[in-house]
Amino acid sequence: MNKLYGISPLISTIILVGLALTIATFVVPWAFELVTSTANTTATEADIQIRCQNAAYDFDSSYGTYGISWNFTGTGGVDSLSVKIINTGTVNLYNFSVELFTNTSEIFEFGINSTYQKTPSNPLKPGRSAILHSLVNTDINGTISKLRVLNEFCQHIAIEQEF
Repeated sequence: MNKLYGISPLISTIILVGLALTIATFVVPWAFELVTSTANTTATEADIQIRCQNAAYDFDSSYGTYGISWNFTGTGGVDSLSVKIINTGTVNLYNFSVELFTNTSEIFEFGINSTYQKTPSNPLKPGRSAILHSLVNTDINGTISKLRVLNEFCQHIAIEQEF
């Protein structure tokens, strides 16, 4: 009768425990980093969403047409576009930009002149209004059909006016 020889149960247990510890050495730090980064990202996004619940702004209709003034007949190819907005929410807003839509389906995006831009250190405070000036150095073909004002603080909150 042939005898079969194998690894003793004690040695096989030691090998299995060693293999499990080796795998755990690589998996645990990765899982810890994944959980930490996910928790931090979620907390940051939740904080922004909570603060943005109280963010609101609107055009100040006492300025220009619906709170908007533009001159696209400027000399030297430089036109101007200004909007007056009022912070109707309860949080500070900053870093605004303007999107201009034309009847030719073109969309133009303009930053605000740095002299008039609201920043984290000089935000548009609740209840206050500001005139934001953009220098338009692009030829606008067609007529304005819509204008949208965005802000960096709460990117999903924007105001727009159709013409």
